[in-house]
Amino acid sequence: MLNFTSEIVKSVADTGLIEAAEAEALLVTPPKEDMGDYALPCFTLAKRLRKNPAAIAAEIAEKIAPSELIVRVETQGAYLNFFVNRTAFVRQCFSEISDDSKDFGATDHGRGKTVVIDYSSPNIAKEFRVFHLRTTVLGHALYNIFRALGYKVVSVNHLGDWGTQFGVVIAAFKEKGDREALDHEPLKYLTQLYVDYNRRMAEDESLRETARGWLRKLEDGDEEAHELWRLFCDLSIKDFKRVYLRLGIEFDHYLGESFYFRFTDEIIRKAQADGVAVESQGAIVIKMDDEDIPPVILRKSDGATGYHTRDIAAAIWRHENFGFDKMLYVVGAEQKLYFRQLIEALEKLGHGWAKNLEHVAHGLYLDTREVDGVQVRAKAGTRSGFKVILEDIIDDAVARAERVIDENYPNGFPGDKKQAAEAIGIGAIVFGDLKNGRIKDVVFDWETVLNFKGESGPYLQYSHARLCSILGKYGGAVEREVDFALLDDPEEFAIARLAADLPRILLRTAEACEPSVLCSYLVALAGAFNKYYTDISRHKVVDPANPARTKARVLMVDCVRRVLGKGLKILGISPMEKM
Repeated sequence: MLNFTSEIVKSVADTGLIEAAEAEALLVTPPKEDMGDYALPCFTLAKRLRKNPAAIAAEIAEKIAPSELIVRVETQGAYLNFFVNRTAFVRQCFSEISDDSKDFGATDHGRGKTVVIDYSSPNIAKEFRVFHLRTTVLGHALYNIFRALGYKVVSVNHLGDWGTQFGVVIAAFKEKGDREALDHEPLKYLTQLYVDYNRRMAEDESLRETARGWLRKLEDGDEEAHELWRLFCDLSIKDFKRVYLRLGIEFDHYLGESFYFRFTDEIIRKAQADGVAVESQGAIVIKMDDEDIPPVILRKSDGATGYHTRDIAAAIWRHENFGFDKMLYVVGAEQKLYFRQLIEALEKLGHGWAKNLEHVAHGLYLDTREVDGVQVRAKAGTRSGFKVILEDIIDDAVARAERVIDENYPNGFPGDKKQAAEAIGIGAIVFGDLKNGRIKDVVFDWETVLNFKGESGPYLQYSHARLCSILGKYGGAVEREVDFALLDDPEEFAIARLAADLPRILLRTAEACEPSVLCSYLVALAGAFNKYYTDISRHKVVDPANPARTKARVLMVDCVRRVLGKGLKILGISPMEKM
């Protein structure tokens, strides 16, 4: 936080009417210049202070004296408006951003705290589908955001490598498996087997029982079942890592459900011994306090463990090994009840830290298809064969980016075209997902996902490349000691204020676990600069006739480049130098 916002917060807190943390959270940027540079709405204080919001604003204003940084304070209804020393503000803003000894935007907010983030979690023996895109890019962005705020962050890919689907895929492979086809395109082939067996299993109960039998064998340690399972896991993880590499994503740990299976018997034994778990219709369950909520099944009537059992084991193991202060599960909103059950079950088992588990719910990718002549929307899924393969989307986006590059550079791109197309295509996909509020369902549409115009990843990458181009045309070193009084245009101050807001934006993004906040901020920053630069008659950056103003504006350009580039990297998008 710059000294200006710090002083505003302190001055308000010193009145004794509001805590500093609350003041910082309420501080906003007014929509109009004549309403001040920062504003504090007092509506939320009315109930606690039992006063009219406008009266509260007036009372706070009376107790704040002008200073070197805050030149005046005014009220407008329920708003307390602050006007800052703009030259001093611009100086401090661009001086801090351009300081190579500091990582602007990074803070020590989370120093000494650990966050574990569980995300992506594709299923073994199935192709990487588009419905895993949201959890993957959301989780990766949150990983980067919490790291920027000083937290120790641990990323865990909780692979779906156990459970019913393995009984199905092993049964299908044993029935008519082709090892040559498996070796050629393992995941595509295994997915086809899975879809076909599920379709037939719906009409043939004997096939369902065969699949259950293989699952029991796997859980009992049967050598043949385990050998096939290990083969499917190894082939899947190898292919997943290849896709993650394209997305620029790495995980600290790949720990599937099977890793925690060894702990489940002891968890069930202890739960029964403590009277937390009881027998119900042949199963071992933990009943919830709310009778309308289904119990957590630790062991099914057929002897197999449930998903909750393994997730309880995973949470306990992670707390023992990582000592987390918070653990985030980036999983679809349809699992809200599941995580409510998980947290309550852990609390009943005596783990008070379960209150620090958070389900970061997100909406689904929906697809459209025609049924009996009617367009319907449905969640993409594997069992029905209704699917979109993620890598197909990546390949299409990259091909489209390459065509755009060819159109823009008919005489040849001055760089590695394929590398640039890969970065631009993936940028379109990642930003196209993250810009949506995470809880919203998103109708999957190729044209929308791969849009290279408007509020898109390629637009931000182009804006970054444009800033790099301006610096390239300048050709000289960017100087930090400039005449900041020459940056006196209202639009230059607006750019500085936006750039200065990165630390607060990252904090807001982390608090809400909402990367769309950062996306909107970057679009606003890029838009403000592009609008400024387009008015070349007033805002010529490199002007040989005015070297002092040129140096000041070049510093501003470099600072916007730094902030925009950092924001893109946090989102998981490569900033482009040429585009």
